Amino acid sequence: MKTKLTLLKKALFVAAGVFMLTACSDDDKAAGPGTTAEMAGDYKGTVTFRKPGAAGAIFDGAVLSTAERMVNVQAVSATEVKFSGSDNTADKVYSFDFNAKVVGISDGMILAADNVSYTYNGDTHSGKLSGFGKAKAARFEVLNTTTGALFSFIHLNKVEPEEE
Repeated sequence: MKTKLTLLKKALFVAAGVFMLTACSDDDKAAGPGTTAEMAGDYKGTVTFRKPGAAGAIFDGAVLSTAERMVNVQAVSATEVKFSGSDNTADKVYSFDFNAKVVGISDGMILAADNVSYTYNGDTHSGKLSGFGKAKAARFEVLNTTTGALFSFIHLNKVEPEEE
């Protein structure tokens, strides 16, 4: 009797698990890698810059991390997007305007650019971008070309238009 109850409990547990994993609507479909045209739009997210150190030093310890920043993404072509953003708040002055190429496809578009530059508190820095983009999100980092140190990290989510 005890064995039958144990088997019944296991069967019910498996059945409940199957129902929990079953999609109930079309909203659960994977978005796929997307296209540069679908990626275009306004994004909001966190922009983080690490201030490079003096000659020979990778990083001086100063970090500017700013949430809720707006970044615009434009589709330049089927294989290239343009990122632009700026902030003129005291101690948070930065601007960037650069293109990234789609160099591969996985769950999204793999982005790269060799000569990315941006200004941070009056100084211009350049590096190599690597990142990832989809129709609703983008994440990328810029590394110092010489030292390989992280200069910036940007994590964005697309701002959807208000439905009427």
